[in-house]
Amino acid sequence: ASLNPAMKVGKQLIEVPIIHEGVSEEEALRRAKEVLIDVKLPDPERILKSYPHQLSGGQQQRIVIAMALMSKPSLLILDEPVQGVDFNGEIKLYNLIKEISEKLECGILLISHDIHFVMSSTDHVICLNGHVCCSGTPQDVAKNPAYIELFGETAASAISLYRHDHNHTHNQDGSISK
Repeated sequence: ASLNPAMKVGKQLIEVPIIHEGVSEEEALRRAKEVLIDVKLPDPERILKSYPHQLSGGQQQRIVIAMALMSKPSLLILDEPVQGVDFNGEIKLYNLIKEISEKLECGILLISHDIHFVMSSTDHVICLNGHVCCSGTPQDVAKNPAYIELFGETAASAISLYRHDHNHTHNQDGSISK
């Protein structure tokens, strides 16, 4: 998704439930304020009345995530969600993505060139190099010859790996059972 520079953020957010679910403008506006709080944007009233160019890159990325959340997804697909955001903003956005996944109990398909984040924060990795060269847990991928060939022996041994310890199970459809 992208933001329309000629349309205020609020109008863009409320379009989703109005068009796809037939909810009233009042209900859509209530949900928009709620979702802006979920993505940790301060002063939702001001944000809703703003045009995208009046917001920082990090705020714009959060708005795009908020737009996706307006439809209450069971799977959130994020393609380079921290693009155009400074380093501190990247960390905050990645933490937000993790919180959203846990709060909404939705799956996240994260497409990223940030291999360090992917390997340290996910429970399943698919590594592409023109084709799927390897996939599996971060630990398995880091040991895979195709991964080592692509990133080198040093990267494979120096990267932080994610351990997925939890008190729930994943259903076949990606939902979580407690």
